[in-house]
Amino acid sequence: MSSFLALKSLKTTNKTAKTVQTLLSQFPNITINWIKAHNGHLGNENPDKVAKRATIEGTAFNLQKPVSFLKKTLTQLSLESWQREWEEGTTSRHTFDVSPTVALISRHWSRN
Repeated sequence: MSSFLALKSLKTTNKTAKTVQTLLSQFPNITINWIKAHNGHLGNENPDKVAKRATIEGTAFNLQKPVSFLKKTLTQLSLESWQREWEEGTTSRHTFDVSPTVALISRHWSRN
């Protein structure tokens, strides 16, 4: 429950709570609900079992590349996939004619 109070607070200093607040503001269709107890709630018992097993049987692994490399690679793969979908799509072709390349940053359009 204290986690939800931290999320609701505008004055929270908790780094995780601030990150979640930012994500929730960027993706308003995400809803987080508090469930009093996991017991008896369909859909919660299996993830609980898996999480418990992971803490007992968890496998340690070493990343062969720095996290920054992995993030860059995942971003690039996502952009390539997005570009393919944009090129092969059948909707918004007028927009495609003006802006055929996808990008993570906004384009500044001029009416001139």
